[in-house]
Amino acid sequence: MQPLLMISGGIVAAFIGLLGAALIWKVFTDKIDLTHLISDENGEASLSRFQFLIFTFVIAMSLFLLVVASMSPECEKCVPKFPDIPGGVWGLLGISGGSYLISKGINKKKSNGEPGASDKGGSDQTETVKPKEPPAGGQVPA
Repeated sequence: MQPLLMISGGIVAAFIGLLGAALIWKVFTDKIDLTHLISDENGEASLSRFQFLIFTFVIAMSLFLLVVASMSPECEKCVPKFPDIPGGVWGLLGISGGSYLISKGINKKKSNGEPGASDKGGSDQTETVKPKEPPAGGQVPA
């Protein structure tokens, strides 16, 4: 049973590795465009998208390393298991995901042109006021 499990695990790992290699190849040959990975609809960099991306990769790599570290070569009957994830990690990932969703909602509100929302972020935008033209007689009232 153990050799069959190892062979099937190797096949699954090789398949996932090939999928990853194909994905990286498509990125390098410009068939997959990543220029807007961390930018919003306007093309500006989004801190919330960047934070969510980094947190996701850091947590995924940490869990991968914990699983690999739990597999000891001395223990033949040991089965690698998914580690327990502390509540703080779930909280940080949730806060990061929540900030991403809130920023998406704010950007959506700005793009819909709802009252109180502007493309530049509110109070830093000025309105151009045209001066009144003088009356037809050419004299400006005092």
